Amino acid sequence: GLLVINLMEMMQLFSSRMLYEKERQRQQIATEIHNEPLHTLTAVMMQLQGNATAETLQNAAQAIRRVTHDLRRIIADLRPPALKESIEWMVRQVVRGFEETHENIKVVLRTEICSEKQANEQTKSAFYYILTEALNNISKHAQATAVSITLCYDEGLLSLEVADNGVGIDSNNQSLAELLRRHHIGLADMYRWATIGGGTLAIEGNVPSGTIVKLELPI
Repeated sequence: GLLVINLMEMMQLFSSRMLYEKERQRQQIATEIHNEPLHTLTAVMMQLQGNATAETLQNAAQAIRRVTHDLRRIIADLRPPALKESIEWMVRQVVRGFEETHENIKVVLRTEICSEKQANEQTKSAFYYILTEALNNISKHAQATAVSITLCYDEGLLSLEVADNGVGIDSNNQSLAELLRRHHIGLADMYRWATIGGGTLAIEGNVPSGTIVKLELPI
């Protein structure tokens, strides 16, 4: 009976957190579209309603190009183009983007892939979101100066390790329900994506300091 009660509490908490995160993301997307592309288009329309001089038309064309760029960026965030490529290419692109925005962190990438089979969309999505969330956590919380990323493929199994030398986290051996209670939504999503991909995820302490994220996904 206690087990059932605990499971029900966990499901209710997880459902409420998922609804909250979904609504928060919807509001974030709506705000981003309103503040940039929609605001720019409104300004362009007001300019064109007056005397459409050559300079006005040129400014309007530049503004429309900016709107197009912003909308493409928003769409790319919703559906990353990297998901269309191989796992190795995806990892290299994500790591390159992290390096460009974190010059103070030394990043080492190692890959051990002889011949990678084409992963399905579900596996790619799980792999992508776990990797990006691991790097986001390092960026926001770890206070790290070095990150090591290792990607391996062997006999139908993809392995990923993301290790940093930061302050570490207190999520070791915590259940999904406990992560949600402590508002570790990102970490809970990482475990959820690992389950969706049919794999396993472990988040452990690094030696002498920091955190290691270990992911295994079957192809």
